[in-house]
Amino acid sequence: MTIELDSSDPLFDEPAAPVKPATRLPRSTEAFAKAHWSALTSRSNDDVFPPLTRLCLYLQLRGRHGQRPVVLNNGELLDLGLSRWQKYRLLRCLEERGRIALEQSRGRCPVVSVLRPWW
Repeated sequence: MTIELDSSDPLFDEPAAPVKPATRLPRSTEAFAKAHWSALTSRSNDDVFPPLTRLCLYLQLRGRHGQRPVVLNNGELLDLGLSRWQKYRLLRCLEERGRIALEQSRGRCPVVSVLRPWW
């Protein structure tokens, strides 16, 4: 006895396409250190991660290492312990050094693009 599968049957599952294995990023030859998000948001580590370092690491994480621009709203930066005034001072400092490009409209959050990575 042979069983034929009916494709009009609602329980019919087509064979799944083979899954391609994920490609890995090449291993870096440069030294690096991981920083956990909880370490950045904890106020007990303010002496280890000053405000500029926290902002740079945030831009690195959110911008996927400088591959895409980051919209900086005040709520997300409050988790890092940065006020909106600190945010603008630090962004101005990074822009003057030629590290980032800012796009900002009046009343909108700034969009930051990393020009010259610092890592």
